[in-house]
Amino acid sequence: MATKNRAASVIVKSKFVLPSNTTFQTYIDYVDRDEAKRNEMYEDYSSYSQKSLVLQKSNQKKFIQEKELLIERLKENVKSEKEKINKLSAKKEQYNEYQDYLDDLNSVQKLFAFQSEIFSFREKKELQDTFNQLVQNHKSYEQDFAIEEKILELTTKQIRLLVKPKLVKIDETIERKQNYLLYLEKRIEKEVNVVGQTNERLKHFDSYMDYMGNPEKTSSLFTSNTNHLDDKEKLEVKNIFQNAHDKGSIMWQDVISFDNKWLEEHGLYDSKTHVVDEEKMKDVVRLAMNEMLKKENMEDKSYWSAAIHYNTQNLHVHIATVQPEPTKERGKRKLKSLDAMKSKVINNIMDRSRQQTKINDIIRKSIVDSKKNDNTFSFKNRSFKKDFLAIYKGLPNDRRQWSYGYQSISEVKPMLDKLLKEYIGKYHKKDFQDLLKKLDKEVEVYKKTYGEGNIKRYENYKENKINELYKRLGNAFLQEIKEYDRAQKKLEKLIKKGSLKRDNLKRNAGLNQLKYGIDRMLNSEYKNWKNQMAYQRIQQEIEMER
Repeated sequence: MATKNRAASVIVKSKFVLPSNTTFQTYIDYVDRDEAKRNEMYEDYSSYSQKSLVLQKSNQKKFIQEKELLIERLKENVKSEKEKINKLSAKKEQYNEYQDYLDDLNSVQKLFAFQSEIFSFREKKELQDTFNQLVQNHKSYEQDFAIEEKILELTTKQIRLLVKPKLVKIDETIERKQNYLLYLEKRIEKEVNVVGQTNERLKHFDSYMDYMGNPEKTSSLFTSNTNHLDDKEKLEVKNIFQNAHDKGSIMWQDVISFDNKWLEEHGLYDSKTHVVDEEKMKDVVRLAMNEMLKKENMEDKSYWSAAIHYNTQNLHVHIATVQPEPTKERGKRKLKSLDAMKSKVINNIMDRSRQQTKINDIIRKSIVDSKKNDNTFSFKNRSFKKDFLAIYKGLPNDRRQWSYGYQSISEVKPMLDKLLKEYIGKYHKKDFQDLLKKLDKEVEVYKKTYGEGNIKRYENYKENKINELYKRLGNAFLQEIKEYDRAQKKLEKLIKKGSLKRDNLKRNAGLNQLKYGIDRMLNSEYKNWKNQMAYQRIQQEIEMER
């Protein structure tokens, strides 16, 4: 059974009416009619409906309560951190008191006494043991003043060695806590301001709800620079359209329709709360209109007004455009203008930049950059050498044409593609499979968004990215072939100068390749011990051939 084509997630339609058409004068009222903007679906979907506004007020009150609790917790943290800083400062002063006990040995021993609060029990025991050891080693200190001074000096040194790092640590901790305290105080100030601003909004919220909830007082219309129009502003819009009509302007009527599930996937609609982000929707419409008018060469010559409608199963936006000073005689939009408009809508709702970056990274970094650092003449790549040299021999004489995209290398292109495929299969099989999965995912996303009927939008996407991989990787190989060619030319010059004998080169057919390998090794990451030994061996061989 044939499957039905999937509809696009975003549909853009356009038509136009001439000044003679009676709908020209009534279209603004039609777009702004109550049954389209203020029906049951509006109450479920619109972020400006009475139902939604009540919910917003409740949420803002809850928001304030949560912020006030947060502020209280932050204040408790401030109080706690200040207490810790005070304790650390007191401990620092306590440690510094040891200097008052360094007059004589009797005073020093008071530092170790049980009643002393300067040091901990462990620290006092450690200092007491050191002091006892010094006394044991100098038992005659009581009869010899010089020995007593020496014991006092050594004990003082030991105490200072103990105290100094502790003081440094205390200073660092105090500084860290003071910085954290400063952060907490700034955070409290910020949260207090947020609560104040929210409270200020709530003071006027009831009157705002009355205003927005009354279809007689507000319009669903918006323009390039205004989100809501009152009766006076709506009348001004109608006058602009009427004047444009009188001057013979065409009126373009565009409609952008959305799949609600697609909007939810990309964060503009919440199926649980039934709220649409109308602010975002209006901004997207503005960007799309700017793009379309630019394509039509009308960006500075047009005026438009639009409204979001809820009276069908799919949210949609009606847009009416006129030229206050008519310049356009053709009413039909160009297809590429409508495509650009649709793409602008999609790209500003559906951000695929991260996925695109991952795809490009696989191509450019994981595969191509890896090849740029991988010498084809290394031992592990020996299976590629035959094809490498065959491609080299088949290239045109003009090295400027040695580029993957040039038609002049078409004869070696199949051989080059075969080499690329084998290289990818040997070293980047997993990367390539990952690339294919990501490309398939992108095609599916585009198919869902643009619809299966609009196949041109995505049919070549996967193929184009694979071609990009082959082009970049192919040029990496061709660049290496250019380096090989330069090495060959240098050898030819040596032969012409008589520095090398051609017969000797023929007897050693691999010498050219080995010489190229030397040049590559000198400019690559292969400067380890084995390559150094290989370099010396090859140089000796060249000398023998001279």
